[in-house]
Amino acid sequence: MNKLIIMIGNGGHASVLTEMLLSQKETIIGFTAPTTEENAFGLTYLGSDEVIEQYNPADIELVLAIGTIKPSPLREKIFNKFTQKTYQFKSVIHPSAIIAPSVQLGQGVQIMAG
Repeated sequence: MNKLIIMIGNGGHASVLTEMLLSQKETIIGFTAPTTEENAFGLTYLGSDEVIEQYNPADIELVLAIGTIKPSPLREKIFNKFTQKTYQFKSVIHPSAIIAPSVQLGQGVQIMAG
């Protein structure tokens, strides 16, 4: 059984990942972000990232949905903070992605369509 998912972020990158997850019948319980802005998918705003710690790491998976083109210290900080507390980041892979059998994917990898 798939674990429940919490999205960290609510911008354009989060929308793409949300669409991918919902198309794969994943259950997203909500998102964390600095503000309560609504999103196109009607996901529940859970609060700031600190609310994640109210959930047992064994019961949920996180998706780091903060997009950036360049390396991001913020993404790295969030990833390290929660992995140190034994939370897992879900890998999100579009069904049309072509991945060689020899490729080893790390935790929380995101591979888009194409």
